Amino acid sequence: VGTLVDVTNRERDDAVAERAFADPLTKLPNLARFSERLELELAQARRYKRKVAVVYMDLDSFKFVNDSWGHGTGDRLLQSLALRLKRRLRQFDTIARVAGDEFVILMPEVRDADDASGIAQKLLSIVRNPFQFDGRTVQITASVGIAMYPADGEDAETLLRNADARL
Repeated sequence: VGTLVDVTNRERDDAVAERAFADPLTKLPNLARFSERLELELAQARRYKRKVAVVYMDLDSFKFVNDSWGHGTGDRLLQSLALRLKRRLRQFDTIARVAGDEFVILMPEVRDADDASGIAQKLLSIVRNPFQFDGRTVQITASVGIAMYPADGEDAETLLRNADARL
């Protein structure tokens, strides 16, 4: 005697949900998932009177990488960078890829702007470390903008816009 359950539809639904909320190249959350997470963290920050930082990161001269070495190298660079950054963030931080060469990082429970700036500087040093692909060394830099809740905005949209504007 046994029970048989067809999970085909459930697996398909899970795959569709994953594609809706994750960047297919880096497997990081996308902007929709990031925005959900930011809204939750902002609610906690309001309730417990905490600060939250949003860091917007844009890779400098990424177009040059794609134009010089091809989109395959550019894609591998984005994947490697995403992994590097994810490994170096605190467990409760969130990183997302929101556009071609743009990442955004949510840092809840930061003490102040200096704390967020220090973490952002560490992330920039990670970006500057050379990447090796097919015997080729690729080195990039990035620019960051930081917005703090509540000083720079009290909602997700304003914080994202202000962090992006400070690049």
